[in-house]
Amino acid sequence: MLGLVLSGGKSTRMGTDKGLLKSDGASWAKLAQEKLHELHISSKISINNEQLHQYQMVFSEEELIVDQVLVPGPLAGILSAHYLYPSHDLVVLGCDLPDMHVDVLYNLLNIFLEHSGENDFFCYHTQNYFEPMVSIFTSQGLHKINNLLMADALPNYSLQALLATGNTAHIPLPEAFKPYFKNYNLASDLHG
Repeated sequence: MLGLVLSGGKSTRMGTDKGLLKSDGASWAKLAQEKLHELHISSKISINNEQLHQYQMVFSEEELIVDQVLVPGPLAGILSAHYLYPSHDLVVLGCDLPDMHVDVLYNLLNIFLEHSGENDFFCYHTQNYFEPMVSIFTSQGLHKINNLLMADALPNYSLQALLATGNTAHIPLPEAFKPYFKNYNLASDLHG
């Protein structure tokens, strides 16, 4: 199992790289990585090629995975990690969830362990919406996605669509966990 911090977004609405924003003296990408380390798993930071220079000033080269798959959105980072670590299940955490609590990750991991082999993907779900920035993508599920991509049979690159049509464990999002899922996209979000 491998933790994967997704930091490869364009951050166009925020106006600055969200993974390098700081809270409590640490970058958001580093805070996410530390939360994954609390699960006692190693982790990597997913970035795009344009971010490499800046992230090398904060992380070691071994900690970084630069997008190798040229598809839009976070699927690029997830598949790039899968190419490098094809036998690893991935615990995915978006860097722009700085309020995330490790209990949310423990709960996800425990459900995965209890139902291992039953599903390809494990994701929190609320109403008709998945929370893919806190999820588990199994190596088996990623292999299936990659096969569809190679056969040019992937209908689109949306994680929502992939989770909705895939063999996904829909994990109801407990009310107590909802505050931890606040996503910061705009500079105004940082100030309430």
